[in-house]
Amino acid sequence: MQTINFWNKLNLQGKQIILILVVSLLALKSTQAQIRPGVNSPNYDERPIHYGFLISGHVSSYKIKYSSRFTNTMDSLRSINSKNSPGFSLGLIINYRLGEYFDTRLLPAITFYNYTVEYNIDGVTRTKTNSPVMAEFSFLVKYKSQRKKNTRVYVLGGFKPSIEVTPKTTDNPDDQLILQNSNVSLEYGIGMDVYFPMFKFSPEVRFSHGLMNLLDVNNDWSRGMEKLTSHSVTFLILFE
Repeated sequence: MQTINFWNKLNLQGKQIILILVVSLLALKSTQAQIRPGVNSPNYDERPIHYGFLISGHVSSYKIKYSSRFTNTMDSLRSINSKNSPGFSLGLIINYRLGEYFDTRLLPAITFYNYTVEYNIDGVTRTKTNSPVMAEFSFLVKYKSQRKKNTRVYVLGGFKPSIEVTPKTTDNPDDQLILQNSNVSLEYGIGMDVYFPMFKFSPEVRFSHGLMNLLDVNNDWSRGMEKLTSHSVTFLILFE
């Protein structure tokens, strides 16, 4: 119960993450202009392949589509809602240069999620939580702008297959919202590369939309839903 309260206290919004990104970009640009007036690592992007690591924080939730049974026969169940909940991930970066403005990227990561679904049953709120740890493999294409001194902006998009690495609990399955242990998501985002003498630093915002229906076992907690998909907004810090 204390863990749930902790997550709820850290219930961030996507707008806050975007604000953090904007402030970070402005601070980095100002600092670099004052401290590093020259051009850092001028040949960095000519390397055919390079590596790095990332850390990120995200806000995630489920998108719920009600079933016909919910609208027609489930009078006691008044609503089903998913709350925004925070999480984080750690991962690696493998970047391959396609050309002056295009790269392909593989980003394997371990991501910690916390999803909360609230049921309003005759005015009483019941909560079901799901806290999977996922192994994720983002395959992305990155389009970069022309480099301006020590910065360049970019957009990227692609797909993210993922699979749960934590075991499912089998205690009292009729009282759980049981979901699939794998997913595929569409991802896209925007960021900025900032070049330093020894490395490249990149703050990035990425949006993810699950493509699979995650509902698995049909029980009292899933009958009111026809489809359940994942959605998240992520703020990443990448070092290459």
